[in-house]
Amino acid sequence: MTNNDAVPAIKYLGVFFDSQLNFKYHISQLSKKLSNAIFSLRRAKNLLPPSTLKTLYYSLFHCHLVYAIEIWSCVPPSILKPLITKQKTAIRIISNSHYNAHTEPIFKALSILPFTDLVTHSNLKFFHKFFYGLVPTAFNNTWRTTLEQRHLDGQIQQLYDLRNNDDFYVPPSRLSSLSRFPLYNLPLTWNNLQDHVRAIPSKILFSRTTKNNLLSLLNPRPVCHRLFCPACTRLP
Repeated sequence: MTNNDAVPAIKYLGVFFDSQLNFKYHISQLSKKLSNAIFSLRRAKNLLPPSTLKTLYYSLFHCHLVYAIEIWSCVPPSILKPLITKQKTAIRIISNSHYNAHTEPIFKALSILPFTDLVTHSNLKFFHKFFYGLVPTAFNNTWRTTLEQRHLDGQIQQLYDLRNNDDFYVPPSRLSSLSRFPLYNLPLTWNNLQDHVRAIPSKILFSRTTKNNLLSLLNPRPVCHRLFCPACTRLP
């Protein structure tokens, strides 16, 4: 086939890579899968208890949402907005909430991370595996500590014991679009993590700890600054 326009993207290991690497085609295909999952959740919400609906959410919706999220979530927020909206819709369904109810308390009550926190959690889990040498060798030397980077730059670092020596070097970027890519975003997210959490060698314990930390930041009550919000007027 000679017409490149007839091939919108190339699928590799379940991810669609388009010519501009904006992942719009992948997100559009993912959005269709999530819509089908929402349809199934709607059909089952009056037949199944909430605990089973939550399991169904993980089986039909969540698994598609988090697959390779470290790769395609680097796009601008405007492109990700449909996925965020669909996750909120799914959460309202399995909690039997109103269609426009505030979702932050629902996420906290169900112990499910919102989309932006899912991205952070997935990035942390990947970088944890990199930190402990559990990723493929192709990722070796992808990220270096600040100390290692200063040695490469020819600085005489052994005379100084700086506070950020063990942090990973984040390449400078003048473009906000580049700062969302894994090369920049992953080490920055890892550097912001507490030292005692970074020191957890177990993948399961690290994943559980970081998830609980993110959930603890969610508000159990709605925080809304919208004037005449219809969802807030129904609150007791």
